[in-house]
Amino acid sequence: MPETTADLAAYARLLPPPHELRRRLERLALLDLVLGGGRLPRFRFDARWGTTTDGAPIAVGTFDSGGGDGNHAVFAGGLTLLRVLDHESVMNRYDAGETWPGLLDGLPDELRPYLTDERLNLDPSVPVLTLALWCESGASAWRHGRSERHDGDDPEITSWPLDLVEEWDLDDVYGALSYDHGDASGGRAIDEDAFDAVVDDRPLTHELVRALNPGVVLAVVAEGAARIGRPLA
Repeated sequence: MPETTADLAAYARLLPPPHELRRRLERLALLDLVLGGGRLPRFRFDARWGTTTDGAPIAVGTFDSGGGDGNHAVFAGGLTLLRVLDHESVMNRYDAGETWPGLLDGLPDELRPYLTDERLNLDPSVPVLTLALWCESGASAWRHGRSERHDGDDPEITSWPLDLVEEWDLDDVYGALSYDHGDASGGRAIDEDAFDAVVDDRPLTHELVRALNPGVVLAVVAEGAARIGRPLA
């Protein structure tokens, strides 16, 4: 469906505020880490990603579809940038060496370094993304640019890589992780009580980890969980 600025504004209102977005991304990363034993996770969170020029911590949450699509959420001090790539979308202008016109209009200068940082972007010279939203310090409303019709094509909202964190339907979250990890430990179903415990932010004990994945290496979980910001209890 063609996108209008009003459509994008309506979508932006569906997104959780940055603190809740971060909370959801941390939990997805933690579950993916434990269930997969640290092997090729689709969800990752790095609370130690870096620091801003004034020394504030930068954290980054990532979703990688494994097929060239995904998103990064950059939490840089009081600013947040949410960048999405749907590589098959008409909005992907990487082959033309450009970003879709208007997509980044109004983006604060402080967030522009995260457009071409090689840890987040395929190319250090041009931002490779199809959707961008941002939130400024002290605000809870997401802002965005004004994408324009380009080369005869209408813009579109490439939001599907954000579906799990936007909707936060726990049945869907459980189902997605079961699809990825249901064969862990010989085909065991994911322990629902342990799943709920992680979602509810209870301490990540050894017993909880073993309930989710009895065969996981605890040292791997301990290292990954500390980087997420949820150390093993």
